[in-house]
Amino acid sequence: MKSFYEVVLLLFCGLNISFASASSATKHCSSLLFATELEAVKAASDIYNPLSIREDREYMGTIFESAGKFGYTVSASARREDRWSLSIAAMDWDRIRAFWHTHGNASPQHRYFSDSDTRSVQKFGKPLYLADYTGYLKVYRSAGKTLSPYAAAKLSLPMKNGFAVGEFVRDKFNRLVTTNVRSKTVRS
Repeated sequence: MKSFYEVVLLLFCGLNISFASASSATKHCSSLLFATELEAVKAASDIYNPLSIREDREYMGTIFESAGKFGYTVSASARREDRWSLSIAAMDWDRIRAFWHTHGNASPQHRYFSDSDTRSVQKFGKPLYLADYTGYLKVYRSAGKTLSPYAAAKLSLPMKNGFAVGEFVRDKFNRLVTTNVRSKTVRS
């Protein structure tokens, strides 16, 4: 049975999506819609990447389209947990344009797409964006290359197949897109 909060979230987004982790914390749907997929990814990343770094917690969600505009959903994992389960109703699949996520604190492994990340992209055929502690936004697409075990080991990653560097995201002026790495403070 869904909690009241989950039911409200699903009604608000108009999507039937659920995230699960061993102790999934935050569940949220953006109240704003954006003109482009990239604007929605950047908005989510700007809010949740600083939290991810500070808490060493992954945040993950979808980018969905509604009436030609884009929004995002988000859920948080438990601290230092990197496994996710995502369930999307078949009737909502066509509205999902991409996935986005963060990787937590400063660690060499957190700059790259994991083997789980790349398998998910191959399985679902949707791009996956990554905001990490460096502040650069990257994307991995189904046609992307993965690293050999030897290449992964040279980057201080486990010596196995599936890790990927991904592509740095660029805006319409060909500038690298960055995300917040520190929470903004509001002065009164």
